[in-house]
Amino acid sequence: MKKKDIIVLFGCGFYQRKIIRKLKKKFFIVGIDENLSCYCRKKVDYFLNLKFINTKNIYKSLIIKKYHPSIIISPNSDKGFIAANKLKKRFNLQSVNSNAMRVFFNKIELKKFLKENDFNYSKTIIFGKKHNLNKFQSK
Repeated sequence: MKKKDIIVLFGCGFYQRKIIRKLKKKFFIVGIDENLSCYCRKKVDYFLNLKFINTKNIYKSLIIKKYHPSIIISPNSDKGFIAANKLKKRFNLQSVNSNAMRVFFNKIELKKFLKENDFNYSKTIIFGKKHNLNKFQSK
């Protein structure tokens, strides 16, 4: 692969340093983080100081710079994953469909999916607003 292939990476904190170092050997890395003094800001090839959820401005910034990413990832959080998925759609890259996203990030939906597809899963108890959590805490 050539260095011109671009990876957009959501999150440039301390814990992303290893993946950034590894990917930077072969790829041009665009890092996005709302923290202006994040650990890996100077370790990426191009840095955007934006919030993950601001995919519209992220997209505009990349288009202005004429960056057309080949890969968009977020190895850190569900917020980053969701934002990366939205940005993939804008760049016509393969993304996860909305039904799969709903199952990934909603524990009740995930439990239903696992049950319907005969997967083993641990017993779960779902607490609603009606339950008093204090009576379940150890004393």
